Parts: sequence; structure tokens; C-alpha cells
Amino acid sequence: MNTLSGAIVTIESSDALSLVGVDVGGDIFSCVVIDTEESARYLRIGMEVKVVFKETEVALARNLRDQISIRNHMHGPIIDIERGAILTKVRLKYKSSVITSVITTSSAKAMELKAGEPVIGLVKSNEVSLMR
Repeated sequence: MNTLSGAIVTIESSDALSLVGVDVGGDIFSCVVIDTEESARYLRIGMEVKVVFKETEVALARNLRDQISIRNHMHGPIIDIERGAILTKVRLKYKSSVITSVITTSSAKAMELKAGEPVIGLVKSNEVSLMR
């Protein structure tokens, strides 16, 4: 699991769902949770939380030019690549953390990924969890 530390800065709730903004070193991560401020004590502005997401939920991109609906972006260089027959593990440096992405080897080959190159890790808001 990828884990980043941050603090809650925004909370928008409707029915039993909340869209939570978490400041991670100046970047705001977006997370959809099945809780509200009334149902969960951890949902408070300023609360320190962990942003958690699976390696298989991290898509990779280069040269994004147009709008994209994925709200969570992590810019950084590739640290290393472990290619398997079907899946490839790519580790990138994001701020003081290491983010791992698992993508298909065919995608990694098509993108011609190399260590040291800058990439963008992308995670949809509904794939991010929060932990205290």
C-alpha cells in the first residue's frame, strides 16, 4: 500500500458521502469516503490522517496537456522499474515518499519508461482511503 501523511483541509458532505481534501506537502489530495462529520469523529478540519491507496490503482502518465478527471496527481522521477512477464512495478519519488505503481508490462514498454524520467502518478478519488 502507498501511504502519505497529511491534514484534512476541506470536507463536502451529501447524504452519507463526503469528498475530503487532504493537504500532503502543499498538494491537495481528494478522497471520497462513506462517512460524514456527523458519523465519523476523524472527519475534522486540521485532523492529521494517512492517505492510503493500492499500487494497482496508480496509473502513470507523461506530458498531460488536456483536462483529466483524475484529481490526485503525483509528479516525480522514476526511481526504478521491475519488469515481469505480465506486470511491471514502477517506483517514483514523490516529495519525501516513494510511490509504487503496478501497470501492465505492455503499457510500460509502450511508454518506454526509464529510471530517472519524470512521470505523473494518478489516482482516482474513489480509490483513496483515509486512516487516522
